[in-house]
Amino acid sequence: MANFCNRCGQPLPEDGVCPCTQAPAAYPATSQSGALQEKLKQLPALSLRFFKNPVLAIREAVAERDMLSGLLIMAFSVIATLLATLFFALRVEYGGFAAGAWIVTAIFAPLITFALTAGALFLLLTLAKKAVDFKAILAAVGVGALLPACLTLVGAIATLIAPDLYGYFGTIITAAWVIITIATVAQVFNLKMTLPVIITLIVLVAVQSYAVNELNSWYVVKVGSAGLEDIVNDWFNFS
Repeated sequence: MANFCNRCGQPLPEDGVCPCTQAPAAYPATSQSGALQEKLKQLPALSLRFFKNPVLAIREAVAERDMLSGLLIMAFSVIATLLATLFFALRVEYGGFAAGAWIVTAIFAPLITFALTAGALFLLLTLAKKAVDFKAILAAVGVGALLPACLTLVGAIATLIAPDLYGYFGTIITAAWVIITIATVAQVFNLKMTLPVIITLIVLVAVQSYAVNELNSWYVVKVGSAGLEDIVNDWFNFS
């Protein structure tokens, strides 16, 4: 019967020395790269499962502590927001384009939403005296962001046709985020909708809206066009 390496679990060669012990620096990198590639291949299947049953897909990701898939979807959301804000700026006539403000706003707007959502889940689980698993929380936040991220990408394409659609998609994206967050709290983590939970969710939405809108206002000033403000404000409620 073949012996197995105590470190990586692979069968030992005839000399009894596992390759992972000979190149300790290279072995973990290869493993991480392989895991990343595998998760990328699984994203289409995960997306299909999500759109068939969002709660079940998030629940499975939480059970598997699938933080990597969550982070990949967060990255997709940031890219979608970069495209959406860029396409909108290109479709509206204005005096100039503040590239630095565009990048900062497009990156930090979704990151603020992710951080606040993860923080709210952490707080609610702690108050409910349930086990807090940081990887599971990131998996829930990331997989749950799939629908808002896809809507953001659709909004980016729609903006190329008509800039006025920007605000409408902002409202839809915000509603999708709120619904998915509530479903995650109630049906994935099985927290009862008690008064403290409801208050926490209201505060989450209020703080997220204030923070992202402030970031958006700064972006509009940098762009230098008051005409952008009315349309962009609705969009940045989630993006």
